[in-house]
Amino acid sequence: MFLFFFAVCFATGVIFGLAPALHVSKTSLNEVLKEGGRSGASGARARRWTSALLVTQVALTLVLLAGAGFMMRSFFALYRLDLGIDTSRLLTMQVNLNERKYPTPEQKRNFVRRLDERLAGIGALQAVTTASNWPLGGGMGLQLTLDGLKDPNSRPPIVTTLSVGPRYFDTIGLRIVRGRTFNATDETPGREGAVVNQRFVDLYVRGEEPLGKQISLLDDVPDGLNLPALTIVGVSANVRQREVEGAEPDAVVYVPYLASPSLGSSLALIIRINSDREAITPAVRQAVSELDADLPVFNIRTMDEVLARNRFPYRVFGGMFVAFAFIALMLAAVGLFAVTAYSVTQRTQEIGVRMVLGAQPFEVVWLFLRRAFALVGVGLAIGIAGAFGVGQILQTVLVRTSTRDGLVLISIALLMAVVAVTACVWPARRATRLDPVAALRYE
Repeated sequence: MFLFFFAVCFATGVIFGLAPALHVSKTSLNEVLKEGGRSGASGARARRWTSALLVTQVALTLVLLAGAGFMMRSFFALYRLDLGIDTSRLLTMQVNLNERKYPTPEQKRNFVRRLDERLAGIGALQAVTTASNWPLGGGMGLQLTLDGLKDPNSRPPIVTTLSVGPRYFDTIGLRIVRGRTFNATDETPGREGAVVNQRFVDLYVRGEEPLGKQISLLDDVPDGLNLPALTIVGVSANVRQREVEGAEPDAVVYVPYLASPSLGSSLALIIRINSDREAITPAVRQAVSELDADLPVFNIRTMDEVLARNRFPYRVFGGMFVAFAFIALMLAAVGLFAVTAYSVTQRTQEIGVRMVLGAQPFEVVWLFLRRAFALVGVGLAIGIAGAFGVGQILQTVLVRTSTRDGLVLISIALLMAVVAVTACVWPARRATRLDPVAALRYE
């Protein structure tokens, strides 16, 4: 990394150091004489290069500002995102069942059943449940087949499937809006039940009675998971299980953990606690150890920590974009300031002549601002187009933020314009304070 950094710095210094030297070496004597004896670097060719570089700098700065604006707006949207449940006292843990020791679904179900009973007997736990994943932990994507939703010409929709314990909804505080939660009969072969969320109903059974409908879930790969026919027994409120980026939560189907034909090796424990987690964790570890001393309990985090981990990439990349955009903004301001100041210096005699002939201060200032504003205007136009482009690149990671967000685009354009005007006005005002007689003698 340091070698790369050194190489970039060295190459930058060499390239941008040689550029003006090569330019001066090619300066025509006629061009120097036409410019009234001023340095050839101030000729038309130099001004064209300066203008092009300034326009590019303003445009790229605006692109970085747009990226920073989109990422920070996305981060705040994610921070305010309603998960759908109260996460303040939820603790999550994970246990992996060894495939060699628990090779069959029946063996896994027996272990989960005994662990669930043992955990329910720990008085320090307000509520506890088992699940294949916790909220925002994802789930298995399975193809949905539903009565009245059969189109041979289209691919079946994919829904998020979650295997949960009998106390799952009470533990995480997920409200049932219609029907009921699971009971013992829902785990009986041939009478398996399922609970779907409101998003599922809005997408697939809108305007119909969801309770009692039969659904089938299967994997789209050969020899994949194929759940038996499930009867919808309840509808829950929405909770985000997989997609935090989307404006709407994903459609979720909850099935009884102990009725799933394939539980997999990962088991999530979700606990609602009354006290500090440091007092809860040893009791849970002990309960697992009493059933199988070889199984570790790991990945112990509160639900708020899970949310913080989901926000972390947005905070990091948003902070990086802000830092880069700030540096670029300062560089653009310095560049505009330097070019305007240099222009004032080069045209000192002209300023003296204009002031002797009665030019007003604002006319002298406008003489320099006119070119600067034209360059900034072109740079802003190109930069806005680039902002749409960077928005499209970032679209996949943005949360509830449009790449055509007018507030972000207008804000960054105004910020860039204010900085540019300030950087140009400051040296331009210096021209109004020149002594006309001294300006006429200036070489």
